[in-house]
Amino acid sequence: MFSRFRAWAKALFARLSMTEKVIVSALVAGVLCVLVAFGCQMSGWATSDGRLLNVSMPLKGVFVEVDEVETGWVDAKDDEAMRQRTQMDSFPQVKIRLGKAGSGEGELFVRFLNGNGDYAGDTVALPFKDGAFRGSESFYYAASGDRATVKCLDGFPRKNDLAHQANAQDEPLWSVEISEKEQGKPVRSLGRVSIEPYRFAKP
Repeated sequence: MFSRFRAWAKALFARLSMTEKVIVSALVAGVLCVLVAFGCQMSGWATSDGRLLNVSMPLKGVFVEVDEVETGWVDAKDDEAMRQRTQMDSFPQVKIRLGKAGSGEGELFVRFLNGNGDYAGDTVALPFKDGAFRGSESFYYAASGDRATVKCLDGFPRKNDLAHQANAQDEPLWSVEISEKEQGKPVRSLGRVSIEPYRFAKP
């Protein structure tokens, strides 16, 4: 069946004028580009966005080292507890993995910032010692061993808000700031990472 369709399309294309062939080729190329871009966005790896912060990993502090930071947005329908408590349609989430180089005791602070640079939601303090979290858990964060997941108690209330940010290149991105704190000492920032609007994280 495909070979018959290909022969028909080839014959039809041969009857077109040179100008018509150029127009048809341009239309086909445009449709393919749109499909590829849409597929990339939906699969979560279209991240060539000039708005993304340039961050080098690992994030090194005095007492702790962060080897991996994964950010994304979660659809509230996938997290009933967050949906009921925040009334948001989508909210940002960060997953953190500590490195083995950390040696010391303190707290890792996680703070989300909206597109305007204002802090959003609560600041989460995760106690750690010698490269591992001391177990702590709530409905919006959990930390154990070398890994932690933190969800923001703020986000986008409407369904189209996230899509608008993803597509509007002049719309500043949300971000997450990670800091360390030793008892009796001021908070020390380790770095800030963009929340990618294309990636839907799993809660």
